[in-house]
Amino acid sequence: MDSLTHVILGAACGELVLGKKMGNRAMIWGSIGGSLPDFDVLANFITDPLNSMLFHRGPMHSLLFVLLVPFVLGPLLKWVYDRSWHKRLAWKYAGFIIGILLYLLASFLLCLIWSLLFDTFPWILMIILIVVAVYFFRKRYIQIFREEIEIPNATTKEWILLFSLSVLIHPLLDALTTYGTVLFWPFSNMRIAISSIAIADPLYTIPFAIFVMLAALEQRNLFRRKVFSAFGIGWSTVYLMVTFINKQHIDKLFESSLDEKKISHKEYLTVPTILNNLLWYGITKQDSGYVYSYYSLMDRENTFTNFHFVKGNHEVFDQYKDQDIIKRLPWFSNGYYNLIPMEDKKIRYNDLRFGSKNGRMDKPEDFIFQINLADKNGVLEMTENQKPPDNKREDIEWFKKRIVGKEK
Repeated sequence: MDSLTHVILGAACGELVLGKKMGNRAMIWGSIGGSLPDFDVLANFITDPLNSMLFHRGPMHSLLFVLLVPFVLGPLLKWVYDRSWHKRLAWKYAGFIIGILLYLLASFLLCLIWSLLFDTFPWILMIILIVVAVYFFRKRYIQIFREEIEIPNATTKEWILLFSLSVLIHPLLDALTTYGTVLFWPFSNMRIAISSIAIADPLYTIPFAIFVMLAALEQRNLFRRKVFSAFGIGWSTVYLMVTFINKQHIDKLFESSLDEKKISHKEYLTVPTILNNLLWYGITKQDSGYVYSYYSLMDRENTFTNFHFVKGNHEVFDQYKDQDIIKRLPWFSNGYYNLIPMEDKKIRYNDLRFGSKNGRMDKPEDFIFQINLADKNGVLEMTENQKPPDNKREDIEWFKKRIVGKEK
């Protein structure tokens, strides 16, 4: 999922394990542990676009990584705190700055979501975020730099448990999305992708973040802190359970809708669209392409309607059949992709797992997940890192209306 969600979930894990002993320090270390697997994006700076894209949610999202990392970081943090590094001024400033950076990241993502949904500059949200930041970080500054608070030292076992939980929860949550993770690497390259929740879902993340923030505002030994933390974890658990229920319902509904239209469906995929769990996208493989449709839980009719066909054009890859790229990209997309020949020996590779921006797949710019390929002296190469889609205002309006059961 998105970085903010992993930060919040990691902080909640840190609070659960060591919050009573270490207060907000436990949250910070938990959020760092919860973010560690996504450090694989640094591959963008050291390798080519194809390998960096495939490396993301690869080995660093595996259970092997989860098993090894806590036994490195746990003893390391025990060693650091035994030597009272946390009392050094530089260490205090580092922790304080990290907290500010995490808050800025969260604020930026929230403002971005606001702008996409409401097409206005998020003045109100920004004012709220600034007020909360001033209150919270002023309080933290006093606690860190002006008050001498004795922090009980955690045991090595407790540090290992904190990082085990915070790091583990990251790939497990990502496995619930459409992008998926290679959980069982290096024993298996199968991507685990349950597709029950979107890569970013503000209705899951924002209430969770509010409860964690409220807990962080309280002293570590107060009962209110436990209550806020419990509400946050409770919200996370209940929401994920609801997405599983929705997924089961949508799968059955998509199958029955295909049967009603007499469309074969030996292999199909249902996916929640971005930022919500109401609007779902279903796609099934056919001989020469794919049939797809959209359905909202707010629709009046309890069925998928308006099925469309999109050609796969997989034959475009035939002249490159001996090259590794045409095996790796379809593996990445789990076989859901189409190819569009472009000018100057270029090919647009569209990952169909993520659907379209406007409910149709008629034009090259309609697809959400696009990869540009180029023929360089007979060798097919990925020319640039995959970029976020360029959303037009009419596409966003269609999306907003379709979520609530309109604009079929």
